[in-house]
Amino acid sequence: MGATWGCGRATSVTEERAQLTASQHYIAFVERACDLVESDMAEITRVAEMAAARHIAGGMPGFAWNQQGMQDELWGRSGGLMHMGFNRPFERDRTEAERQLDVVLINWQRDVFTENLGTLKDMKARGVHIIGFGPKAMPKLADYVAVCDTWFDTGFGADDRVVMMPDGSRAGRGNLLVSMLHGWAFTAEYISALTRRGKIPPIWQAYLYDEGIAWGDKYSGKMQFHDDLEVPPVEPGVLAGRFLDRIRALSRKLDREQMESIRTAADLVAAEKRAGRKTVCAAMGHAPWTYVAQYEDQAWVEVSHFHSNISSQVDSHVRGTADGALVLHLGYFGTDSKAIEVFESKQQRVMYISADTPRDGEVGQFTGFVNKSVPDDAPAYINMGMRYGDACVELEGYPHRILPPSGIMQLVAYECVNVEVLSRLLVETVEPGTE
Repeated sequence: MGATWGCGRATSVTEERAQLTASQHYIAFVERACDLVESDMAEITRVAEMAAARHIAGGMPGFAWNQQGMQDELWGRSGGLMHMGFNRPFERDRTEAERQLDVVLINWQRDVFTENLGTLKDMKARGVHIIGFGPKAMPKLADYVAVCDTWFDTGFGADDRVVMMPDGSRAGRGNLLVSMLHGWAFTAEYISALTRRGKIPPIWQAYLYDEGIAWGDKYSGKMQFHDDLEVPPVEPGVLAGRFLDRIRALSRKLDREQMESIRTAADLVAAEKRAGRKTVCAAMGHAPWTYVAQYEDQAWVEVSHFHSNISSQVDSHVRGTADGALVLHLGYFGTDSKAIEVFESKQQRVMYISADTPRDGEVGQFTGFVNKSVPDDAPAYINMGMRYGDACVELEGYPHRILPPSGIMQLVAYECVNVEVLSRLLVETVEPGTE
């Protein structure tokens, strides 16, 4: 699959360029990806029902780690399952019979580079149910597809580039986005399946709030299901459908309101590249480490893994990035005083992919730094549009929202910048009137 993935017809390079910009093509792909996942809803619900039954009997959902992004995206997130991941069990002393009822999630967004086929075979032999996510037709995944009990397919083979470039090549990746959508849709339907059995598992509240930290302390590792809350049964497909609708709405909002900022960022990055310099992406979050500077974006970006509350990453940024560099800060909500201090100490010009914060000037209990809005003089600010707190779906009877869009919107916004930059760099190498 490529630039016309899910479109139903082929289009020429010239026709595609005339219709939409590169970033708008990527946003159009996001819409089609949501439609694909929604078309899988019956299977998602069936597998979620099975997983919920296993959980009630003592199993739990967890991950097989392979250095790819969906697992990290689902782990420890605002509005996500608190006891997801075998290092975060609801109780430490589960029996072997209970462990045999575990459900393992594993995603591939590109070729295998962390070999764990033997581990998966051992899990399967014990009775663990393995759910695979990724491009089923990718030849290098054949043995992994075979060992999985269930597979949610991204619809790609070996090539998941989705946007046509001026020279006829393609860019902008699709596998991880589709797997993230599948993963959160599964999480949504897993929660709703439990509500139909009279259960509700503890769900994280954002550590953006001091009360979110207290919430985590109260429930993490303490109970399998709430005994202090009652949530009415939720019909199949409702929660996942609401989440997919929210992703569609945020993507359309990005297209409607942020295209000028995306173009500005792309122009600045392209100018840096023409001057012989790469832009630094100061990337924070769960999944960006698995996609930033991993693909064709290597032409213009170098990555600095940057969480201002992790001193080793701050030190690495200070030592490893150039003074005066153009930086694209891939974040969540606003920024913080430490990040600004670091960037200013390097005299770096910082563009932001973030969202608004209503807590400018307050000290965050989790980081210990002062929350800051994106500076007014930032060369570009691409606002992802999420509501503060991240989780976006209301669940009747639960005290806070569930299911976060931020990881997906980080990926969408970053890919919009990426394909716009590449379209600028490539158009300079394509002679007028040629394809």
